[in-house]
Amino acid sequence: MLRTLCLFLAASSAAGFKLDAPAAANRRSFLQKAAAVAPLAAVAPLLVAAPSLAVTPQEAASRSSRDGGKGMGTNPFVGVYSDPAHEGCTRKVSYVGSRSYQIDGADEDKKPWKVIAKRTGSSSIAVDFTPKGGPAAVTATQLPLSGDLKFPDGNVWKKVA
Repeated sequence: MLRTLCLFLAASSAAGFKLDAPAAANRRSFLQKAAAVAPLAAVAPLLVAAPSLAVTPQEAASRSSRDGGKGMGTNPFVGVYSDPAHEGCTRKVSYVGSRSYQIDGADEDKKPWKVIAKRTGSSSIAVDFTPKGGPAAVTATQLPLSGDLKFPDGNVWKKVA
């Protein structure tokens, strides 16, 4: 596809490189020829950068117009968090697809648990704690500078990795 586009652009603007002898003396003719080549010059940097702008299907699925501008390839919720309500216990947030995340953890009893969260906005997720006996759809908001997750009860999971 990229090769076809390059060939099309080159062929369509090749006429801009030809200068007829009588027309070469005319300034207006010269400017028209230069204007015919200008689109190729403007598009060329984009053609070179196109592969680096590619988005994987998973990244595209996780993006939403409601999220606003954000860096491609970044997933702000993924990481390891420490939970001050359960000293020494970590929570690992993993991206599982679409707008879903899996949170793995264990409390003081060392019994592992897994819960699912859904991204509800650019900086919030709704966590379903029912598999471990907790409430459903608890909204956690990501703090802008630290990346920590703040819950409605005031608990803040500190992002450690």
